[in-house]
Amino acid sequence: MKLIISEKIRECRTMLGITQEQLAKSLGISPQSVSKWECGDGYPDITMLPTIANFFGITIDELLQKTGDVCNEAISKTINLDIKEALNFLLAYHKKYPKNYPIMHNIVVRFRALGENEQAEYAERVKEICRKLLDGCGNIEYLKKAFLCLSAICDEDELQKYVSEQKIFYWQNQYSIHEERAWRKKERELSRIYCDMGRVEAMLDYLEHSTRSAYAPERGVKIFEEKLKLLEYFGGGETPKGWLGFEERLKLILSASLFGCGKKEEGYRALEEAIALEEKWQKIPKGELLPLGNEALFGKTYVKSKDFGLTAEYNGKYISAFSSGLSVLTLGSSAYRAMTRKTGWEWFNSVREEPRFFELLAKAEKLYKAREE
Repeated sequence: MKLIISEKIRECRTMLGITQEQLAKSLGISPQSVSKWECGDGYPDITMLPTIANFFGITIDELLQKTGDVCNEAISKTINLDIKEALNFLLAYHKKYPKNYPIMHNIVVRFRALGENEQAEYAERVKEICRKLLDGCGNIEYLKKAFLCLSAICDEDELQKYVSEQKIFYWQNQYSIHEERAWRKKERELSRIYCDMGRVEAMLDYLEHSTRSAYAPERGVKIFEEKLKLLEYFGGGETPKGWLGFEERLKLILSASLFGCGKKEEGYRALEEAIALEEKWQKIPKGELLPLGNEALFGKTYVKSKDFGLTAEYNGKYISAFSSGLSVLTLGSSAYRAMTRKTGWEWFNSVREEPRFFELLAKAEKLYKAREE
């Protein structure tokens, strides 16, 4: 008890922003007694525990427990409560433990689960909690949730301030942020457009996700063949124009995987197809809006050739959202760069000295130079 209560008294006092002398005066004891308690050189008489607990606004049990244990117990008690009851319960604990980040995070989570009308009652308090998380917390998941919550309920001027301060979270979540803000303004169709844009980025993230196929070319062949089938599915049997740049990339990796399996003929055929796709891609004018197919998945969202980001039509106008993460869709790949790299493309090593490879390399180089010009 001695160690826990010394830490707890010091913690509660500093959270209230009072000195040892002020605490001592409130409790009717000497400052030296408070100093000894906090240093662990002594501890309060058991008859003083109710007075100390009442002063800090906590129970005796809480006074004798570590803050982390108390708050974890509080969070666990909300599991069987409805959302609003849980939120009120956690807000009461936040008053007692205003620097406990797990409590703050759980408040944000419960708040986001409320309906819009119910949120209005708590918005200002939750805003302040989100700002505290962003200012002092080191947990990335807590920070992300706080930023998404804050960006949804703040006004436009505040949003620009938070975006400038938290650029990484904004660019990673821009579509969901604008989707939520539009929905709150009753701009339902605009919200759906941003939802479609977010789905495009999520699909690209899935398609680009590392497969760890190094040293397993057979697995690589299976994976990239399936990913190519998915692109064809988006277009009802043919890859939509908006995915051509990415199809080229997948074909390049598939060709290397096939060479790694010793399947030279299939590897050359895939490499030829990749170079043909690059040539086709380069002929598309810069700025042309390219459909992504499957409107059930992506709505009427387009990529803009040789540019960054996504574009969609809304009320007779086009809106755009930019993201460098979409460059593989909008800028395409380079077969020449892949064929000449010594690391990361080692499966080409088995054919690098063959005349047919040199012939394809010359075509790829020509395309690369034209692109650079």
